[in-house]
Amino acid sequence: MNNMKTKVLSIISAMAMTLLFQGCHEPEVLVSTGDPKGLLALTAKIPGDDSSDNNFHSEIDYDNHSIVVVFPKNYPLASDDLLPEETLRNIRITAALSNNTVIEPAFSTVDLTKTSYITVKNPQGVRTQYSLRGEIRDYWECDLHEITLADGTEGIVDEINHTILIVSTESDLEPMTASFSVSPHAKVVPDIANEPFDFDAEGAKIKVVAQDGKNFTEYSLNKGIPSKLPYGIDRNAAKLMWVKKLSEYGLKTIPGADASGVHNGIAVTDKYIVVNEMGTMSAMVLNAKTGEDTGMRLDMSIIPNGRNTYMTSDDAGHIIVSGRYLAGTDIMRVWIFDDIHDKGRELFTANVYGAGTKISIVGDITKDAIMLSPYDGNAIVYQWIITNGEINSSMSTGKLRQKNLVGTTSSGQWGIAATPTSATNPDADFFAIYTVKTNNNYGPVLFDGANNTAKAQGYPNTIKSDA
Repeated sequence: MNNMKTKVLSIISAMAMTLLFQGCHEPEVLVSTGDPKGLLALTAKIPGDDSSDNNFHSEIDYDNHSIVVVFPKNYPLASDDLLPEETLRNIRITAALSNNTVIEPAFSTVDLTKTSYITVKNPQGVRTQYSLRGEIRDYWECDLHEITLADGTEGIVDEINHTILIVSTESDLEPMTASFSVSPHAKVVPDIANEPFDFDAEGAKIKVVAQDGKNFTEYSLNKGIPSKLPYGIDRNAAKLMWVKKLSEYGLKTIPGADASGVHNGIAVTDKYIVVNEMGTMSAMVLNAKTGEDTGMRLDMSIIPNGRNTYMTSDDAGHIIVSGRYLAGTDIMRVWIFDDIHDKGRELFTANVYGAGTKISIVGDITKDAIMLSPYDGNAIVYQWIITNGEINSSMSTGKLRQKNLVGTTSSGQWGIAATPTSATNPDADFFAIYTVKTNNNYGPVLFDGANNTAKAQGYPNTIKSDA
């Protein structure tokens, strides 16, 4: 990939220095230490504009003593609106400087339609004059963010190594088009949006070309099932917020004789994480951003003591609690709480022996959703098809289906987990996890939702409890 832009990296210390410059605003001068150049970086903003795109970098040429503040041709970035040159007549400047560095003359807002000059006095007292101007250019970024093939097959984009993993177990993929998300105004070569492309071909590559026609990124394509990753491929997509051991909350991971107080499932709402404790009448509520115990509790007194076997949430943030079938019966029970303040209500019961130990939901259970619960012991997964909030637990209606798992080499138990991949398609692929009886290892399996046959089986791994 061609070099797209000059990047000046700096560590900004807690010290700040404010200089009184001419103009209607005070300038922003950020101070760092230890760099003899004095001027570390210079960025610009349009005063009075709160757009997230309102942050423009500069290219500093230390050899030729010039600074060019670069603006995109289209602004906001994703729009087709052209940035008027007149806008550059009033630009607010922010400088990152080394300790004991001074910029002369003082300024805060600058007319970047013309070339002006500044002098930087570095920590050693050496003065260097720089020319300063603005420049509007075609956009230079050329990244691929997402890609989905026409048949719904997803591609995992590694933006660090510039690869695309087509997630498929099919032996052959037919040439097809694809939808994608790229940097603003960039294009993909070849034109995979309109012309079928052989994503399965050996050595297949696509290229993302920036609006400026010069910068590009080439992505290599491969097909398979992703291996376990130590972190997300897109490092900017998520970040680790907090880590706490269950024992810090007084929770157990190994059940006692009555299985009470054991953590078994969580529900995630917009602000909170609700932690289920089997055999209790309330659930701990944590701050989702910090992990701190809020002191609030979800009142689960509607649930008979000991029946809160598992807890999860749907895509709308409803808290769902399942009660495993009672010993000697075949009754499974499920309750719903709209939020952490709700007293809850029973959602449905089902005559499905062995179900309820675990449940998983995709969609909004009060509208359209699919719920799975594995049989605790046999290779069976039960599926509820929920339409317009209607839940029917009679096999004869077709809204409750028994999926007999076939095509797997596992002789273990299947009560660990089963997860759907669609809220509306009951024949979509799904995942299930088994336990190997001999060593308590866990193995994931991807099943074809149309015939319940194993498509891909992961190698069993030991899952250790860190209490």
